[in-house]
Amino acid sequence: MSLTAIFLNMLPIFLLIGVWIFFMKKMGKASPAVTTQLDCMTAQLEETRRMNQTLERIAVALEERRGA
Repeated sequence: MSLTAIFLNMLPIFLLIGVWIFFMKKMGKASPAVTTQLDCMTAQLEETRRMNQTLERIAVALEERRGA
């Protein structure tokens, strides 16, 4: 078997591996839409935490009023 025949037999495998690597690199990069959506969700989570802290302070103040 010549070297050319071996290379031609292995060519489809190399192409599949190359295409797989190409798509993995493409998928690894987050698109701007996904990044924006994650930023929005993070901001919403922070706002929810602040709201919970505020509601907790109000609840404590009401409990103190009722007990006094």
